[in-house]
Amino acid sequence: KGLPPGPWGLPVFGYLTFIGREKHTQYMKLAKKYGSLFCAKLGAQLTVVISDYKIIREAFKTEDFTGRPHSPLLKTLGGFGIINSEGQLWKEQRRFLHEKLRHFGMTVLGNKKQLMENRIMTEVTELLAALNDEANESTDLSKYLSVSVSNVICNIIMSVRFSLEDPKFKRFNWLIEEGMRLFGEIHTIDYIPQIQYLPGNINAKNKIAKNRQEMFDFYREVIDEHKKTFDASNIRDIVDAYLDEIEKAKAEGRDNELFDGKDHGKGLLGTAFAA
Repeated sequence: KGLPPGPWGLPVFGYLTFIGREKHTQYMKLAKKYGSLFCAKLGAQLTVVISDYKIIREAFKTEDFTGRPHSPLLKTLGGFGIINSEGQLWKEQRRFLHEKLRHFGMTVLGNKKQLMENRIMTEVTELLAALNDEANESTDLSKYLSVSVSNVICNIIMSVRFSLEDPKFKRFNWLIEEGMRLFGEIHTIDYIPQIQYLPGNINAKNKIAKNRQEMFDFYREVIDEHKKTFDASNIRDIVDAYLDEIEKAKAEGRDNELFDGKDHGKGLLGTAFAA
């Protein structure tokens, strides 16, 4: 009662069996039939789908729609970082990251813009030099562009720069790609939780958790190294800004409100790196 219109589904599975791998194309078809706001039963989850950007912007003006589903896959990841946290924690982390990214040059106005331009030009120079070495050969640009873009972000976040052949960089990209592949394979468990206990799904969930821990171990190393050289009068990157914010929050008695738990700093780094 009071719900927008939508398609009928099958018992237990709902409309899941009709969606297929490319959800967005099926949702576009449903939007044309039922309107820009419709609902569908996906497994055990009654889902409302918004396909109009104006309605989406209006919905996200308030915090009513910032919650995260308590699903098996998100439980595996934990409520860390901007993507998986919610409520006041999400609000504070979003404010922090947005403010600090602007401070370190991610802006179109002011003197800080030059900082970003310098970082980008450094990577452009390296990119052109690498391509020049293969001037007479066919070249896959994706691997060069990937490391160039990542280096701009990683420099701002944690003062880390990777080379194209860096095994750690290759490993991280592989972990991210495999994570997305595994999510795609078992995303149905978020709608029908009972099937998460099937052997194949258990193995995939365990692999996702293992990969996540491997990434977190690296972020832990980065944070620990920054702690050793931290100087509040010389904030070098987002990790330094994070450590500085933690100290201020502790002094004001609001550390639990800001970054509640030891894994939220690593989750914040993971959000930015994966993006």
